[in-house]
Amino acid sequence: MTDIRVEGQDEQVATPIQPENQATSLDLTMNFHGQAVDYLLILLKTTFFIIITAGLYYPWARAARLRYLINHTTLGPHAFSFNGTGKEIAVSYFKGLFIYGLLYAGLMYSSRVSLESPMLGAALSFLFLNLLYALLPLAIWGAKAYRLSRMRYRSIYFSIDRRRRKAFLKRYFIDFLLMMVTLGFYLPVLIYNMQKNLTNATRWGNVPLHYTARLSDSYWLSINNFLLCLVTLGLYMPFAFAKRLNFDANHTRVGDEIFVRAQITAGDVVMLVVVPLLLTTLTLGLAYPWVTVWARQRILQRFAVIGRLDLASVRQNKDLASADGETLGDLWGVDMSMGV
Repeated sequence: MTDIRVEGQDEQVATPIQPENQATSLDLTMNFHGQAVDYLLILLKTTFFIIITAGLYYPWARAARLRYLINHTTLGPHAFSFNGTGKEIAVSYFKGLFIYGLLYAGLMYSSRVSLESPMLGAALSFLFLNLLYALLPLAIWGAKAYRLSRMRYRSIYFSIDRRRRKAFLKRYFIDFLLMMVTLGFYLPVLIYNMQKNLTNATRWGNVPLHYTARLSDSYWLSINNFLLCLVTLGLYMPFAFAKRLNFDANHTRVGDEIFVRAQITAGDVVMLVVVPLLLTTLTLGLAYPWVTVWARQRILQRFAVIGRLDLASVRQNKDLASADGETLGDLWGVDMSMGV
């Protein structure tokens, strides 16, 4: 197979992969091949520059850490590649900080107004809180759009169809209002629609991804998980989390004949929460690089891709997105993670 050379960030090219055979059978497992010592050096270097620049270096630090984690993530014999830059994130990061600063200033002003006029203060607080939460779907969409547009696998870029953004936001706000009206009973539908719309908008080159789960199955899984967590006082939560991850992954299809498979267990979830927490706490954070590498290796090995792919039909379709979403996602704590 011949690698594809992308000649510029602003170009859109349509170059086919030259296949060895017309159709290729796939049975590939994900993995992480990073080394804790290497990641530690990156953390020390970026943390040092963050400190001496009073935080201004953070966007470059985030880009460097993302680059290392993604570039050492593999699917079968091929590694993913991330070419996002600190400059891209920095420009959007300061814009995001400015927007969030205005909203938080509005909330602080509302609290002062409420001392003299409780009704007006409550109304202003409600307004600014809703404006703040309105940024969440933008953060989710934007974070995924940016990261995908900077990621490649076998020289082919991922992307998200920007034409679906308006429909995604409209659906989210409608579902959010219905969730409020139904006192939370509509939340499983919101979760389903968000997962479906994000997955269906994702592309690998010109190959679309599909979310094939039925709403009824997803809804009852959410209700069942909630009730069992309630009855067991939260002890069922690792099982619930594992079932949701497996459900979403096992109902994801790439193109027509490629399927994602996941086999995450409740034990994996417990290990991935308890062990990192204990080791990081007991070592005052010194074990963080080793914990990160171990956790990524354990979770990624539970994912596989199987099926058949006609390599001749895969074409490059690079669609750059801004880093605004990555910044909003970071400020909101939205991480489109596991490195992919």
